[in-house]
Amino acid sequence: MDLENRKIDFRSYGQTKVKGEWIRTIGKPAFDRLVWDHGNPEIWVTCKVKGEIRKATLKPDVQVEVLSCPQKNCRTDKFIDDQNMFLYIKSPAEGYLSVFLDDGTTVDRLVPYRRMGAQNAVTINGEQEYILFSHDIENFNTPADRIELFTTKDQETNTIVVVFSENEFPKSILNEEQTDQASFITPKSLSTKSFERCLGDNKAADTDFLDLQKKIVIRKE
Repeated sequence: MDLENRKIDFRSYGQTKVKGEWIRTIGKPAFDRLVWDHGNPEIWVTCKVKGEIRKATLKPDVQVEVLSCPQKNCRTDKFIDDQNMFLYIKSPAEGYLSVFLDDGTTVDRLVPYRRMGAQNAVTINGEQEYILFSHDIENFNTPADRIELFTTKDQETNTIVVVFSENEFPKSILNEEQTDQASFITPKSLSTKSFERCLGDNKAADTDFLDLQKKIVIRKE
């Protein structure tokens, strides 16, 4: 928990190794809040969730890094409003790749690039390093889209979702891109709920399907 200028920023990170793979959540999580006060007050929050799982299988170790510049050593998870974002990708195996940005309500598709039209995913080579969203680096015989992050809040958390499989996967139904009065373009998108449903369907159908997630924080200057 961070306290700065009387504002509290709470972050929690955890990782658990299990023998199962979570496919999808069923129903809504149930939260319970309990306050203990024995001279040193504590707040305990529990969450119970039901889901569909299966036995874990070996998957390619795909490397994903969020960057603030088009170089691998620019790793970060913190951005300011109007700052550009780049992505480093490396897979041990050839496969199909898509990239999305989830703000908790809407999911924008960032890869394939806009000029790729109706293409569902890009093909990447095994053991090749990729830097995405740089105008100076052309990976797929198509000029890269420039990704500029923004927020209307003091701070918000978004999720970069990298989808990868050695097998082709179905295309999600997307809303058309939008252009605002300042000529900024919002990519093709779908709701977070629809996106999570698509991920669950793909995981259930394809044991090689990966959805790798990276949290990023965007702040006002």
